Amino acid sequence: MPGRPDALTPPVALSGKAQFDEVFAAKQSVASRHFRAHVKLLEHGPARLGMAIGRRIDKRAVCRNRLRRQTRESLRQQPLRSAAVAIVITARPPVAQLAREEVWADLQLLWQRLAQRLGTGCNPPPQPAVPASAPVQSGERSIDAH
Repeated sequence: MPGRPDALTPPVALSGKAQFDEVFAAKQSVASRHFRAHVKLLEHGPARLGMAIGRRIDKRAVCRNRLRRQTRESLRQQPLRSAAVAIVITARPPVAQLAREEVWADLQLLWQRLAQRLGTGCNPPPQPAVPASAPVQSGERSIDAH
């Protein structure tokens, strides 16, 4: 049974203690309330993701696996996914008691902070500014008019 074409497959997943240790050794991280993203810049390639969500988060594997699935899915939807970076996500214990919507919102905040740190375009593009010479249409007020 083939997987989804946009899923994080093993080539873009971190595996093995040595790969995780390299990311931790880079000593760069950003945090949200319930997650921390440890980061190492890579020379090329898409983002590589590893997760360290252990038993201290929740004794139940079902809960830990749900957090892992949510983390993978939230990264999959980010433009940050194409950045040349290795990311290891760690979670804080209260995260297991949160509703799915709260976990999702916290992950979105984490990706936004990481994008700002890396200088990549994870945020929505700003609306183009209207040039000063653009005519004001009837019914609209100019910014300068008070």
